[in-house]
Amino acid sequence: MYLDSNIFIYSAVDNNELGKKCRKIIGKIEDGSLNAASSYLVLDEVLWILQNEIGKEDALESTKMFLSLPVKWIDVKRDIMYQSLELYDSTDLAPRDSIHLASMKKEKLTVLLSEDDDFDGIEGIERRSVDEFFDDL
Repeated sequence: MYLDSNIFIYSAVDNNELGKKCRKIIGKIEDGSLNAASSYLVLDEVLWILQNEIGKEDALESTKMFLSLPVKWIDVKRDIMYQSLELYDSTDLAPRDSIHLASMKKEKLTVLLSEDDDFDGIEGIERRSVDEFFDDL
């Protein structure tokens, strides 16, 4: 399963039910009971959003903690960028989302955990919301 940036962001700043569920997901990754992948681009997005939400120092600490998780971190290299450009051209995805999709395809991942419904209807990808994920546990 590929984790979108919003899972990390909600786990850090949302005090409602969504944030609690995202923190449980992070906990399952931390204890090894859930395998997940994400790209280094996600960490850039997380740091960018968190610095505006909770300040630079706390954003930095949170992002360091996320980086230390046993997540398969995907390098965004030239091949992923070329594929992301093709995906950007053939879908309605934003450029960054095209990079996430190309990262998933590179690793042959088909499940995306995200609250971003822009991924709905993308062939070969099953976007699952946090609530859907918890319904299946």
